[in-house]
Amino acid sequence: EVNHFLPMKMYQNLISLHLHFTENMGLIMMTLIEVTVINQIVLKTIGDCIPQMNLIEEKTDLHHILHEQCIHLHLYTKKIV
Repeated sequence: EVNHFLPMKMYQNLISLHLHFTENMGLIMMTLIEVTVINQIVLKTIGDCIPQMNLIEEKTDLHHILHEQCIHLHLYTKKIV
């Protein structure tokens, strides 16, 4: 199975003390065949994930992958706390 997520250390600089993302923050997500740049991801609360995508190219199942990434972040933020 391919890991779609960046290493943990990449996330540590992105997660604020309140576990919120700031707007207009750029994330780079590795996919199977390309790197997709995500310009906006707003994480309102733990368990409430609202991805806002401004993508260079559309990718099949990208929303699903992005949602899984946010769930992955929730798990990591819980570990950090």
